[in-house]
Amino acid sequence: MAQAEFLQVSMTDALRARLDSYCKTCVTDPSELIDSILTDFLSREEQVEADLANGYQEMAALNTEICHEFIACENEADARSASCWIGADYGQQR
Repeated sequence: MAQAEFLQVSMTDALRARLDSYCKTCVTDPSELIDSILTDFLSREEQVEADLANGYQEMAALNTEICHEFIACENEADARSASCWIGADYGQQR
């Protein structure tokens, strides 16, 4: 194990008993087990964060494309709404 720094961690008595039992049965040091578990957990979390960031970037491009495809519809809806506000007949074809 690389040079370690002391860290005090609180846990319930029940969890501590399970940890001690596991370490006794598997002949492993609790500090090494916790280090391994935290390393694995943090690696998975970093991957989840990276996947989320990539997903948001991919969706940004897709959302931009959708916006460009529907801009004409939005402009038409805005024009019709504006004509209602200025008193034009909304149902009349132009």
